Amino acid sequence: MIDLYHKHSFMKVELYKDGDDYLELLKDAYEFMSDMLPVKRVQTEYGWDLCSLYDIELGSYGARTFENFTWSYGTGLALPRTTNVLN
Repeated sequence: MIDLYHKHSFMKVELYKDGDDYLELLKDAYEFMSDMLPVKRVQTEYGWDLCSLYDIELGSYGARTFENFTWSYGTGLALPRTTNVLN
């Protein structure tokens, strides 16, 4: 589905950290995005999402494990979604 928030292509900065402490990534992303627009944290089955006040998902944050390796992930910035919400 192609619409204002779903495009054929996009750019995204993906945050990564060894271990399962994704809440630090969520905190940093929340502070960064809060400087641009109002955001809220929404708990999900897998971790947390940051959403605009219009319920547009701006990023997802959580941890994954494969065999004996665990990592945390999160969205630093996704374009053009964030700029579309700003406009």
